[in-house]
Amino acid sequence: MGGNYSKSIYNQLMDVMGRLEAMKSECKNNRKEVTALNQEVKRLQKENSRLKEELSTVKAENAALHKESATLRKVHLQVSIHHK
Repeated sequence: MGGNYSKSIYNQLMDVMGRLEAMKSECKNNRKEVTALNQEVKRLQKENSRLKEELSTVKAENAALHKESATLRKVHLQVSIHHK
């Protein structure tokens, strides 16, 4: 009976060791995935910052163009009035 008990304990130990190795492997893969995702987040944050700067520049240019357009409309209106 002692032999069967020892074999049973040994088999349980081997089973646990196998599951532990699988968990270690999964943990290692998870760490790699987290690292890759963190790198992607950093890349996207940089891209987001660049796009925000670009948007700010475009908005400033747009405002300047609107102002210039309004000025040109006034000048055009004044010229049209003087030619009538």
